[in-house]
Amino acid sequence: MIKRVIRGVVHLLGGLGAGLAIMMVLSAWKLSSGPISLAFLSPYVESTLATFHKSLRIRLDDTILTWAGWERALDIRVINVRALGEGDTLIASVPELSLSFSAKALIKGMIAPKSIEMFRPSLKVVRHRDGSLEVGFNTEGTNSEEFLQQMFAVLLQKPNPSHPMSYLSRVSIFDANLQVVDQSLQTSWRAPNAQIQLLRGANGITGNVTMDLLVGDTKANVSVLGEYLEAERRFDLGIDFNEVMPAAFAKLSPELSALAGIEVPLQGTLTFSMMGDGTVESFGFDVAGSKGA
Repeated sequence: MIKRVIRGVVHLLGGLGAGLAIMMVLSAWKLSSGPISLAFLSPYVESTLATFHKSLRIRLDDTILTWAGWERALDIRVINVRALGEGDTLIASVPELSLSFSAKALIKGMIAPKSIEMFRPSLKVVRHRDGSLEVGFNTEGTNSEEFLQQMFAVLLQKPNPSHPMSYLSRVSIFDANLQVVDQSLQTSWRAPNAQIQLLRGANGITGNVTMDLLVGDTKANVSVLGEYLEAERRFDLGIDFNEVMPAAFAKLSPELSALAGIEVPLQGTLTFSMMGDGTVESFGFDVAGSKGA
């Protein structure tokens, strides 16, 4: 009797697995000819994203269902997302945005994103003369940092089941065109394919960034691992780099001219703790050089 029941359960699970596989194949075949528009969801997506900042208006071109490969399967994508300020000033722009919705929120009749993925946005990091950092979208809007700041703040807030953004636990950015401007050094450089991930943690936000940093004609691979501790308002960061040529930075700023004579590829790790106002509390390094002059 028991064997018969176990055999029946195995057959049932096998049937369900086969049915799911058939559904996946049919979905892939259906979507292979192109994405399916889910325009009826667009107003809900706009109102949900608008909770990031009450003074901004969110507009988008379309919401689609697309096949994103066997690892991701079906994907809900939002096309050409724009955050508009006063006078329809463009504050933020994302060519494509993917949403993963919370099942717990859907049961309560609420559309709430569990994760947000941005594809190919143009971002800008500015280090001001006083050491403070400004991170925002590379748009004409003067307050483009507000959208990302609010997203950062959402990940720091305590969970509130009645607020749709309380379910957000991960923000990922793929293939960002990142520009870095250092006003103190009077220089700038860029990373055209930066990958960024932010995760809600118990004590703040953990994150990682990987990018190919372009300085003139020189490319250096850099990865950053870090954590923002909300109680201390402190960033703890570790930066790994490889094949960085100091001389490549000499032409960027008079402040860096002393690096011109160092034609040695460097690799290693920098670690430092920095307060929210830009004050560096501690700094350490472990650096090695290859053949050079």
